[in-house]
Amino acid sequence: MPDQVMPSEPPKDNAAGATPPAGAPQGAPAPAAPTAPAAPAAGGGAWPPAGEISKDDKTMAMVAWLLGIISYFAGPLVIYLIKKDQSKFVAFHALQAMWFGVVAFVAVMVLTGVTCGIGIILWLAPLVIDIVWGLKANKGEWAELPVVGDWARKGL
Repeated sequence: MPDQVMPSEPPKDNAAGATPPAGAPQGAPAPAAPTAPAAPAAGGGAWPPAGEISKDDKTMAMVAWLLGIISYFAGPLVIYLIKKDQSKFVAFHALQAMWFGVVAFVAVMVLTGVTCGIGIILWLAPLVIDIVWGLKANKGEWAELPVVGDWARKGL
C-alpha cells in the first residue's frame, strides 16, 4: 500500500482564506459567506418572519391601515382580532395601525383642545401616514413606524 501524504492544512485560494468547493478548479473563489441573520423578534424568531405573503394578506393589512383613517384604532383592532392567528403580516400591520390610531387620536384631541380647535388641522398628518403605510402593506413590506412598530412587533 503506497504511502499517502496528507497536507496538514487544506489549501487556501483566496484572500478571505476560504477553501473552494470540492470539484472547483484551483484558483476559483470560494462561495460568499452567508449574511448575518436578522435581529431576533420579541418572540425569539428572525424579524421579519420568513414566508410568502399572500395577496389576501397584503389586502387585509392595507385595509387595517385604511380603516384607521375613519376609525383611528377600532377598525385595525377588529382586523387584528379576526386575523391574528392566521397571518403574522396582517397581525403586525393591524396592531401597528391600531397603536398609531391611539397615539394620533390622543395627540389630535389634546392639540385641538389646547389650540381652541385649530389643532384639528393635524388630522391630516395621520391621514397621510395611514395611506402611505397602507400602500407599503399592500406591497408586502414589513414597514415599521418608530415606537408603535416596536409595540406591534412585541404584540405578535
